[in-house]
Amino acid sequence: MNILLLGKPGSGKGTQSGLLVKRFKMVHVSTGDMLRQAKERSTRLGLAAYKYWWDGGYVPDDIMIPLMEEQITPILKQEKYLGDGYPRTMPQAETFDVLTRRLGTRLHAVILLRVSDDFCRDRLMSRSYCSRCKINYNTTSPLFTEQMEGICNRCRGPLEKRVDDAPDRIDYRLKDVYVKLVMPLYQYYRDRDILHEVDGDPDPYTVNDSIIRKLRKIT
Repeated sequence: MNILLLGKPGSGKGTQSGLLVKRFKMVHVSTGDMLRQAKERSTRLGLAAYKYWWDGGYVPDDIMIPLMEEQITPILKQEKYLGDGYPRTMPQAETFDVLTRRLGTRLHAVILLRVSDDFCRDRLMSRSYCSRCKINYNTTSPLFTEQMEGICNRCRGPLEKRVDDAPDRIDYRLKDVYVKLVMPLYQYYRDRDILHEVDGDPDPYTVNDSIIRKLRKIT
């Protein structure tokens, strides 16, 4: 099954992806992780894409689409795709559909995590991550809080804050970029009858149970 998670920045997509990957043995395709890898390879597209992403904006489609297609094609063939951040614009979604048809598969479900702007703002401002383990921590959830402040529970390395989690960047991402670029996908996937909405406010495991119940009705 190929699945896409949609939701505002800070809605919990990364956390839910981690839980779903463990349960269903899927391949988590995180835009952030792939952009970091592209930067490390120092390709022209990779360096250009990383700069947009790290500054809190969305990478232009003419950079993002060719960068992602190479990475996700083998995963889509296996029908183990769990997308967290791609596709996230209409041109990306339309190109993604062309790619899946060419590969003889499709996007089976889109899970939309419904949360308020205030919820996201609180989570993003209290968020940190380990650059080694790729684990996200958040002081708003006791389930995902570091045991020693500023230290990763797994590798004991220092935790970092993302540049785009500053208050002004958060408002820009929520009120400008997300509304204009991502929200049109709601209706696009609703019209295809594959959009499934889940309340993202409860604790992560309750949200995950809700997602699983949705997916069980599909399979």
